[in-house]
Amino acid sequence: MKFLLLTLIAHQPDPVSGEKKSAADRLRDVIDSAVLAEELGFDGFAVGERHEDPFISSSPPVVLSNIAARTWTIALFTGVTTLSLLDPVRAFEDYSTLDNLSDGRLELIIGKGNGAAQAELFHVTTADQWDRNREGYELFRLLWADEHVTWSGRFRPSLVDAKVVPRPLQETIRIWHGSATSTESVDLAARYGDPIFSANVTYPIEPYAELVHHYRQRWEFYGHRPEDALVGAGTAGFHIAPTSQQAIDEYRLAIETRLAFQRRAGLPVVFDSVEDFVDRSSALIGSAQQVIDKVGRYHEQLGHEVIHLSADTDGVTAPQKRRSLESFQSDVAPVLREQLPSRPLAAQLRRKEVVL
Repeated sequence: MKFLLLTLIAHQPDPVSGEKKSAADRLRDVIDSAVLAEELGFDGFAVGERHEDPFISSSPPVVLSNIAARTWTIALFTGVTTLSLLDPVRAFEDYSTLDNLSDGRLELIIGKGNGAAQAELFHVTTADQWDRNREGYELFRLLWADEHVTWSGRFRPSLVDAKVVPRPLQETIRIWHGSATSTESVDLAARYGDPIFSANVTYPIEPYAELVHHYRQRWEFYGHRPEDALVGAGTAGFHIAPTSQQAIDEYRLAIETRLAFQRRAGLPVVFDSVEDFVDRSSALIGSAQQVIDKVGRYHEQLGHEVIHLSADTDGVTAPQKRRSLESFQSDVAPVLREQLPSRPLAAQLRRKEVVL
C-alpha cells in the first residue's frame, strides 16, 4: 500500500491555540509539511483545490512547484484538480511545467469540485459541471499525448493544429478520477482505463464501496482486465497514540470542532458524537494496531492500494502530530506495505528510469 499526506489548506484559527496565521505563514506550513513527509518516508503529498473560505488552496500548481523545489523523491498529487472550472489548455500549461520542474513526479486527481463559490466565480453550475469536467479531461488528455491538437467542444474555443508548450516530461501521466457520490466520474475513469480515488470521508463506507464496485463492473464492461483496476481512498481523520483512549482524548477537540462547524453551517451531521465518528467513519484514530486493523477492514470492501492521511494538525499540537506521523511510518506503514502490495507511483517509476 502507498501513503499520501493531503491538505486542502484550511485557513482559520487553530482549535488549540486560537491563533490564525497569515496566509503566507499558512502556505509555508504546507511546504514544511511536505518536506517532513518526504523525510519520514511517505510516498506522496497532495494539495487540494478549493475556491472559497476557509480554504486558500486555489492554486495547487504554484504550491506544488514550491514543494518540488524543496523535495527530491516524494510524488506530487493534486486532490483534486477541478477541471470543470479550468481552461484545459491553461491547466495543461501549468501542470506540464510542474511535471518538468518536479522531474516527472506529478500525478493528478481530477474532479468536478464543489461549493457555492463555483457558480459565483466561474459560472459553473450543477447543470453543466459534469459535462465541463468530462470535456476538460478529454482535451487535457489529448494535449498531454499529442504535440499538435485539433479539437472542438462546447465550453472553450476550438483548436486547429495547436501546439501547447512546454511539453511534459512524462510521456503519459496517471490521472485519477475523484469519486464521491456520482457514478459519472467512475464511469469516465473506467471508460479510459484510469484509476479512481474514493473520497471516503463524509459517510460510512457503504456508499463508497458501492461506487467502487460499480467502477469495477464498468471497468470490465469497457474491456479492461479486472486485475488492472486501481483504487485509492481517503480517510476522515488520522491520529495515532500508544493507546486508543489517548488517541481519542488528543483528537477529541478536532472532532468536536468539526461537529460544531457542521451544525453552525447547517450541514448534515452524519456522525453525531466523538465515539460515533471514531467507530463508523473512515478515520484512523487509535493505537498502531487498531489503525492496521481498520485499514485492513476497509481494504476488504474497497480493494484500495493508496490512502491519504491529513497533513494538517487538525486540532492536535504540532508535537502530537509529528509523533503520530512517525508512529505511522515506524509501526503501521511497514505492516500494511507487506500485507497489501501495491503498484508503484509515478515518482517511483521515474527514479527507476533515472537509475537505469
